[in-house]
Amino acid sequence: MEASPDRDASDTEEQEPRQNSDKREQPKDTANTTDQVVKKIKTEHSYEFKYNGNKAQFDFDTEIDSEIKKIKRAAEHDDYRKIKDLCYTVRDKIHKRNKCIKIADKSPAGWDTVKEYLSDELASNSEDEKKIRYAENYSSYLNLHFGLIR
Repeated sequence: MEASPDRDASDTEEQEPRQNSDKREQPKDTANTTDQVVKKIKTEHSYEFKYNGNKAQFDFDTEIDSEIKKIKRAAEHDDYRKIKDLCYTVRDKIHKRNKCIKIADKSPAGWDTVKEYLSDELASNSEDEKKIRYAENYSSYLNLHFGLIR
């Protein structure tokens, strides 16, 4: 028994929506687990950077790239709330990175100040200036007394 060409086409049309809906019904945990596995593989086989600043920027760029992939996946599933949340997350990360760059640029101790600043994430925004000053003073102290170079 041979199937008619019309029947084959309709069977294909019926199967395609089911296949697409199967993709959309995939659990969200699976996507997150996949991201974690890919991230682990990338870090295990990573390039060895000569300078820590380049590695930090590369890690940041990789993190943003991962967030953009999540946005793309959410867009494919028409999950606008997730897209909005992810966009805010990316924006906040970029703002934080730019703030660190400005702190490092203004401070004589450079990125050591940023390291100290980021090491104490518990301080509130109202204590931000104190935190920056403390980080700058402490990193300058370390540079002065122990000869640490940026």
